[in-house]
Amino acid sequence: MKNTKRENLLNILSTVKGTSAVSFNTTTSVKMNKTNNPYHGRVTKVSKVNGIVGFNYKNSCNNQLEREGKEKNFKPQSRKWGKHDEKIPCVINHTNKNGEFKQYVNLKVQSTSDKPKYFLDDEPINKEVIKDFLPQSKKPNTQKNIDDEIVVRDYDVDSIDGMSIKKMKIEF
Repeated sequence: MKNTKRENLLNILSTVKGTSAVSFNTTTSVKMNKTNNPYHGRVTKVSKVNGIVGFNYKNSCNNQLEREGKEKNFKPQSRKWGKHDEKIPCVINHTNKNGEFKQYVNLKVQSTSDKPKYFLDDEPINKEVIKDFLPQSKKPNTQKNIDDEIVVRDYDVDSIDGMSIKKMKIEF
């Protein structure tokens, strides 16, 4: 059985040339600390994120350094996992250690709209209940010289429920 949601999203992204502004509606598994955590593996987050696909990370960081009045000397490290798709550059292809092939959309996050909604076993839950089990967010070591962090996220194609791009709104 074909995954038409995945195919539709990839077909749309294959038309992107250069950079494009997008909004994604996503449902993602929440990364949590495992130790003594009764919620681990049971929490999902529904959110809307606005960003840019087709961006150049090095250029984005150097442009930010310039805005901050600093020398444009950013040198990115190579990706630790996955490779950019040859036909759809904003897509990252990755085969995990179990041999499972997955695809991710590489997004430079500009903002998040609305407040994300959290669910425990598909029932709404207040973030305050789980906050002690969430890992601390930290700035990438490569951006230590940049004051205003360039936030980049890789969204599993299967976690994207809808998107807006080039005046199109699509629900999957």
